[in-house]
Amino acid sequence: MIKKGMRVLQTGVALLVFSGMVLMSGCSEPDEQRDDPSDQTDIPDVTVEHVTETAPQDGLALSALSNGENAESIWKIALNESAAEVSVWVKDVSVVCGETERQSDGVCLYLSKASGTWGYTVGSSSRIFAFPDGRITGYQAKDGQTMESMDFGASARVYSWAEQGDVACGYKVVFTVPYSSIGADKDSLAIAPTLHNVSFPSFDATVRAYSLTDYGTDLFNQNTWPVAQADGSLRLNTEPYPTGEFSYKSSVNGTENSYWDLSEDYLSSDSRYPERRVELTDTLGNGNYNILNFYRTNGRLFYCESVFTLPEDPVHMFDPAPKFGFRLLDSNSNGLYFYIDALVSSFTGDIVGTSAGYCPVTNGALDWSRASSKNVGYSAEKPVQLALFRHDGVVKLIVNDEVIFSFDDAGIDATAAIMPSVFSFNLGLILTDYCSTTDESDPMIRKYLDNDAGIN
Repeated sequence: MIKKGMRVLQTGVALLVFSGMVLMSGCSEPDEQRDDPSDQTDIPDVTVEHVTETAPQDGLALSALSNGENAESIWKIALNESAAEVSVWVKDVSVVCGETERQSDGVCLYLSKASGTWGYTVGSSSRIFAFPDGRITGYQAKDGQTMESMDFGASARVYSWAEQGDVACGYKVVFTVPYSSIGADKDSLAIAPTLHNVSFPSFDATVRAYSLTDYGTDLFNQNTWPVAQADGSLRLNTEPYPTGEFSYKSSVNGTENSYWDLSEDYLSSDSRYPERRVELTDTLGNGNYNILNFYRTNGRLFYCESVFTLPEDPVHMFDPAPKFGFRLLDSNSNGLYFYIDALVSSFTGDIVGTSAGYCPVTNGALDWSRASSKNVGYSAEKPVQLALFRHDGVVKLIVNDEVIFSFDDAGIDATAAIMPSVFSFNLGLILTDYCSTTDESDPMIRKYLDNDAGIN
């Protein structure tokens, strides 16, 4: 029987610890407002049986590092006739059972009928979280963006787990998910295994989702969840990232949340492609610092462009000098920001800036002492086209088809593939007529390619 009120202990002494008395039904992901946190009850006494067995070697591996302590897990998926059974073995040097999912170790399954639809599907997209102490919480989508606490028919059993004898090395969870509980069948089950690891109950857990690509698994978008196969493996959904140019992930102050509306970022094969549009507003999240990657454009040679329009009341955080444009940073965080300097009048509050500029970045630090700008006649009342060309160390910064700045050495790693990004400092944005290419035969590449640079 698990006792309440225990502190953090090493698993060689005791497996489970409590830090509080509240059963959490809030979201385990960064944007916890997406789930309903109102259903809170006292932690019940739960019996956790002990098992001694060797974890399989051929399962899906997923790890999560928290404050120098690594949790490692192996997942096995079995698609039975009426239900899926997912078993996970978690090896963790110290197991923490916090009050909430956000502040606890644990494993979570995100589940849905396989779909290319952005967001969630009501009555299908679901998740079930298992605490190491045996508590289970379930959720199902009530709309395209929100899950609510619900027993949707899946179940889980939690065990204390040892590889040998009675000294626990972690915990084991076995999930059982009837296909009917999410409107799927054994040929159409999308599933995202997720591991939580926390080093102390007052800390937020590190959350890692199993992914088949470098672009990750977006737990808020079911189309990125892998699809289970009969042999226990996972495959990509038909089009897991159904955007035309931009990554489904954006960054706000270092976190990974989707604050850009990409619902109209159509694929080039889509008949609506000419009407493609991406918008960032203050209703979509923190308007402070937003990054959006041209995720199909990653290389040593590329060209990207976009038309930028400011929406009504675009300035966020009362910033006197908001900016927008392109970011180019290598893996060492060296490069530059290319921007429109949208200065705000202290008298009228209107945007009066007319210049385009750049600011070098070294090891992640913006060096404003080396920044430079030119008057390009920008007006906040009119759209502006910005473009970025890169070939190895050569970079050209372009405004309305005119090269404003050109570098033979932009301070980036000339030998490394780089993914360019759109950015916003405290401004809402509307992006239209954007495109990118890495094709050396593309006319826009040929237009700006230095004749003596060559193609490597």
